[in-house]
Amino acid sequence: VNDSYVVGGDFAEGTYLGDKFDEFVDNIRFELDLFGNYEFEDDAIINEEKMGGYLPKTDLPFHLCSIQIIFIFYAKFAKESNAKNNLLAFMYPTCLLGAIMAILMPSIFSGGAEDAFTSALSYQYFGYHMMLIVLGIYIPLCKEVKIEKKNYWISVCMLLVLGFVSIYLNSMFSTVEFEGPDTYEHVVNFFFTFKNPIGLKLTEVWHWYLYLIVIFALVLGLFALCYLPYFKKKKEVTE
Repeated sequence: VNDSYVVGGDFAEGTYLGDKFDEFVDNIRFELDLFGNYEFEDDAIINEEKMGGYLPKTDLPFHLCSIQIIFIFYAKFAKESNAKNNLLAFMYPTCLLGAIMAILMPSIFSGGAEDAFTSALSYQYFGYHMMLIVLGIYIPLCKEVKIEKKNYWISVCMLLVLGFVSIYLNSMFSTVEFEGPDTYEHVVNFFFTFKNPIGLKLTEVWHWYLYLIVIFALVLGLFALCYLPYFKKKKEVTE
């Protein structure tokens, strides 16, 4: 099969080597299906292009939750500074809210309920985002991060910059394949700036403008809820 990974082979049926080989291939297929969500047809991995080979493009750490790994690494080893404090203040709402939204709208499988319970990837996905929720709750409670009113606007601006960059990353990694009259899109959708996560049909430019405006308004409102206790605390101290 052209441009596909083939997991299979031919051995004489009913022989010791043939039986062992079939068992070996079945084990490989089981592990690829369980841990990688690969699908097979006539020994070939039929969704290899979708999965992107050894590392799917969609697995690059450019989603809001994935990029937190880089932030965690920096926050762990960086010296105390305003930049580190501002980053932790940004991680507070983005870890908490981003992980909750990811669990409510999972994007790791496209099948039915069986994918959610039979794939190891779904348990990894759930466990990682639960960890981010715990981290998001821990950051304001640890009292090591100085969260102020200005952090609200700093965090909003940081998210806008990341969202703007994601548009270019999505354009860079997404491809379109033409096979006769058929067209196949291989979409990378970091920050959901290429396609909306709930399947809305946005066919006009103004639809996208409205979509982005609604997203921005939600960011302002949800971030405000997270930072509201610190607005009140600052007001009480001033009084």
